[in-house]
Amino acid sequence: MLVNLVENRPFTTAVEAVRVTHFPASVRTAQRHLKQSGLRNHIAAKKMLVTPRPREARVGFALEHLARDEAFSSRVVFSDEKVFQSSRNGSIRVYRPRNSHYNE
Repeated sequence: MLVNLVENRPFTTAVEAVRVTHFPASVRTAQRHLKQSGLRNHIAAKKMLVTPRPREARVGFALEHLARDEAFSSRVVFSDEKVFQSSRNGSIRVYRPRNSHYNE
């Protein structure tokens, strides 16, 4: 039951899976059980959010400015960006079999 839950909902944590399934042992035992079943806890893969249309726009912009002279680039102002979040922004964990990180 524990393995079925995690297979169907891979972003479920071991703590949550133990609570939902009423697994009769500790969380660490549940983690070992999941690992023996071939489900490993990995950091979820980050997929690119660039769809074909914005990708074409980016390439077009780059090609348009590729031939600009050095005088143009000396007038460009660069800035860094910093994002502050008040919520959890750490890595997201997922239970998946090996070599399946980009599978849906």
